[in-house]
Amino acid sequence: AAAAAAAAAAGATVRVSLKESYLVPVGALLRERRFWQFLTMALFTLNLKQIFRHMDATFPKYAIRAFGCDAPFGSIYAINPALIILGVPLVAAATPHVRHFDMIFRGSWITALSPFVMAASQTYAGACGFVVVLSIGEMIWSPRWYDYTMACAPPGREGVFGALALMPLFVAKLPTGLLGGYLLQRFCPAAQGGDCPVAGHSARLGGDGGEVSGGGG
Repeated sequence: AAAAAAAAAAGATVRVSLKESYLVPVGALLRERRFWQFLTMALFTLNLKQIFRHMDATFPKYAIRAFGCDAPFGSIYAINPALIILGVPLVAAATPHVRHFDMIFRGSWITALSPFVMAASQTYAGACGFVVVLSIGEMIWSPRWYDYTMACAPPGREGVFGALALMPLFVAKLPTGLLGGYLLQRFCPAAQGGDCPVAGHSARLGGDGGEVSGGGG
């Protein structure tokens, strides 16, 4: 009887501990207005994040089909990190007085307009212009997005809000794959027999950096 009572007491303690550790903090977080405000803001960036995922997943295939198997899509892609490294410190130094939201809003518009550059000119210049315009917008809004995240986070909730800030980047992968595949099939189908001969494709991958990754703050 004593052992059973001790086991029951231990079980009750565990349940109380779990409730205090998880349910109470989660409930308090869900009752906070700023949590829902920030979640809404993060969802608004979902389409913006899709552009970066299209640059990772759709653009290389498009470049091969539009410009040929030797299309240097890796070199074009490299424009983005180069401009970010050079431009972010300059933008940050020039705009410390501008509100986070204003910088996010303006930079997001620039990034969102970048695909139209390539749509208007399906050339190497258009592809480079797409990456340049996208990068200019990114260097404006991306650093401020993280500043805005920490400004919105209540004390002790920085990790939760940081995870929410990155959520659109991962949620965007599924619709990007579906939409990118449809657009390629509809407007830029592969030639008969595939995109490239195996040997040429392997050589191109080896010479131009292979798979690309990352992007989008």
